[in-house]
This record gives sequence, structure tokens and C-alpha cells, in this order.
Amino acid sequence: MRSSVWSCVGVLALSLSGVLLAHGQAPARGAGDQAQGRGQRGGRGPDWHPLPPLALEAGATQADVTRALAAAPANLAADATVIKWKQDFTYDVLRKGLNRLVCYDLSGRPAHPAFEAECTSIGNLPRVAQSLKFEASDQRQALLDTAENEGTRVKPEFGSVWYHLMGPARWQSHAHMTIAVPGATTQTLGLPDNGKSGGVWIMNAGTTTAHLMIPNEVPSPLSGGGGPGNNPLPLEPGAVQAEVNRIVLAAPADLAAEATVIRWKPDFTYATLRKGKNGLVCYDLAERPGHAAFAAECTTVGNLPRVAENLKLDATANPEHSVKPEFGSITYDLTGPHRWDARLHLTIAMPDATARTTGFPDNSSRGGAWIMDAGTINAHLMTPDDPPSASMLR
Repeated sequence: MRSSVWSCVGVLALSLSGVLLAHGQAPARGAGDQAQGRGQRGGRGPDWHPLPPLALEAGATQADVTRALAAAPANLAADATVIKWKQDFTYDVLRKGLNRLVCYDLSGRPAHPAFEAECTSIGNLPRVAQSLKFEASDQRQALLDTAENEGTRVKPEFGSVWYHLMGPARWQSHAHMTIAVPGATTQTLGLPDNGKSGGVWIMNAGTTTAHLMIPNEVPSPLSGGGGPGNNPLPLEPGAVQAEVNRIVLAAPADLAAEATVIRWKPDFTYATLRKGKNGLVCYDLAERPGHAAFAAECTTVGNLPRVAENLKLDATANPEHSVKPEFGSITYDLTGPHRWDARLHLTIAMPDATARTTGFPDNSSRGGAWIMDAGTINAHLMTPDDPPSASMLR
């Protein structure tokens, strides 16, 4: 999702396969793979090994498919559908997928950068088609505004996720993710309609283009970027730069350089290693009870009482929480058996939220964002956002 001309999204299907895709129907995957212990695509179960790549449609090239999939989360890319937009705003299917994610190349189109790959729910293709049609006109903004005002703007699926990878070139691209919440407002979701809080917020609130903005910018796996700026913040006495660098690996690239960094003590208080300038705080949880051998985590400073309680509960195996996280705050986790095998995941705290109060489902069956532990103090928004390993990102 994007605001105004960047709110591209939708498509018309001509062929039978296109019609099936537009209705969210993907070819059925045979049950034999899992029954034979072959694991899951994108997963890492104990018996995991890669499944053969999906077959391409006649005339499709692997290069086109690979380019479009650059925006896809690592755990969804292998089974995603890939299409190619045509000049009449219909599309050809390059590869039929097995999940509800669809990816395509938007590079060089009107209102798009020289390189852009995008992925979203198959159900959003009609919106993408309409957006591309509007963007091809010199009156693109007027067309978007008129459709919005007259109620003819195609709505995206509520809770669907949009993944973008864009930039002047593929090796200079950056990734971004938004969650569609058409019609949502501060009153309906409880989230702010501006980014002043530093957490999740609703952009274009109250419109069909309303979407959750998430501070989750990461450099392209091909860019090698994401390190600290030219003038890194000073460390506190006794702090070590190598420790700080390891901890901020969990932070978004646009927040890492100015994040606060702390070290937790055995009594669940903490020492500050580096004072930051934004509302993000990062810390190391490696090998603590319930955590992996490598575990770095970042969240908002206001959540530190909640983190301290979590550490106490982890140490005592007591599951009862009493401290609420900040509503709309984000936690970024980078965990794995080693630093080079670590995977990044984010969650959005929505304590006490339910499907009825927010419109998000309380299970993952739709393939988009959903509420885990709905109706409890631990309720949080889950997204299918498993990106490449951090060792590839930084």
C-alpha cells in the first residue's frame, strides 16, 4: 500500500487461471510431500530439505520470476504465484503458486522507480490493476481522488500485507512492508494517525488506502548496507562497540544508528551501553531461559517494564503476565542457533484486542496479518514477514 500515487494495487483477469487467482484459489498441493517427511517450503523442520522449484508457465523465464520474487518474504517466496502485467492492465501468469501470495515487477512504470518488485494477496489484484490504470494517466491523482470520493476505488483485503522492494537499481533497493486496513481510523483501531509516537500508525486513515505504517525499513539483501552512520553515538563507560553492534542487528536499518542499547542484569534491572536519540531500545537475550543461542531484540523504551517481567517469568516458568505492552508498539526479534543463521521477525502489541474490536482475524487462515492470543494482555498482531537471514541483510 502507498499514499496517493504510491497507493498502487489491483487487476483484471482474462484467462481461467487468472480468474481463479483473483478469487484467491491456488492449485492444490499434493499431500504426499509432507506425508513422506519432506518438510515444508521455506521451513526448517527436523526433516527439512528443499522441494523442487515450481514449474514455470510456457514462455516464462526464470529471470523474470526471480526478479519479481525479490520482494517476497523468505518463508513465502518458494510457493508464491508470479505474474507479469500487460499494457492493458491484465496479466499473464508466469508461475502458479501454492499459497495466496502473488508477486510482480513494477520497475519503470509510471509513478514507480527504476526497480520495484511487489508482493501482496492474490485477492488484491483488482486494486493493483485499477491503480496501474490510474497511474498511467497524466491525471492520476485526480482519478484516484475521484474514485475515492465516488466510492469506486477498489478496496484491498483488510489485514492483507504488501511487500515492496524498490530503489534506483536492484542493488540499491530497500524493503518496506505495510498492512492494508481500508476504512480504519484511530477510533476503530486504537492506533494513531501519525508517526509521532515512533510505533505503528495509520496512514490515510478513513480511506480505502488506509494502511498500517511500520518502521521496518531494511536494506536489500543485495545492497550490503545497514551499518551505523558516519558519526556513531558515544558509548557509556565500560561498554564495548562489538557488543552494541551485535545487539542492534535486530533493529530496522533506519532506526539502528540512534537506538538505545542496554544490557540486562541478573536482577532484571539493566545497564545502559549507549544512550539513543529515538524511542527504540535494543538488548541481548542470547541463551537466557526460553531464548536461542543468538537472540537480539528491540522494542520501544516504554516496554522495558514488560520485558523485565518477561525475563522474570522466563526464569521461573511462570506464564502469568501483569504488565501491558504499549498498544501499537513493535518488537523486533532476531534469533537463531548462530548469528549467521538468525532470522528476523516482528510483532505488533495490541493488548486485549479481538477480531470483533479490530477487524483482524484471530487465526492465520487468510494468510495476512492476524491477532495471536486475542482478548488477552498478550494479544499481538502477527505478520508473515520472515525475511532473509540477517547475515544477508547486514
